[in-house]
Amino acid sequence: MGRGKIEMKRIENSTSRQVTFCKRHVGLVKKARELSILCDAHVSLIVFSSSGRLFEYAGGRSMSEILQAYCDATHNEDRSRPIFHEAKDTTDFEAVRILSWLKKV
Repeated sequence: MGRGKIEMKRIENSTSRQVTFCKRHVGLVKKARELSILCDAHVSLIVFSSSGRLFEYAGGRSMSEILQAYCDATHNEDRSRPIFHEAKDTTDFEAVRILSWLKKV
């Protein structure tokens, strides 16, 4: 018997929200790592918690290499091809901002 569906809405109780974030964050990193290993994919994952704490994972290559490849790919992208993120301009800006931040580190 499977689990019941969870309604997708913000968890109001801050303790429950933090516990859920921790558990789901670990699961998300595990899935990113599996995808990187099983499929020889270059995967980067950047997550900011509600408190602003940064969590990141890079598999296959370094984070800066993956972000640079992303910037290069989206800059030269065929605009007729479907994209999987909604706010393209914001995403590109964020990728460039993160890449420049990583170069400083």
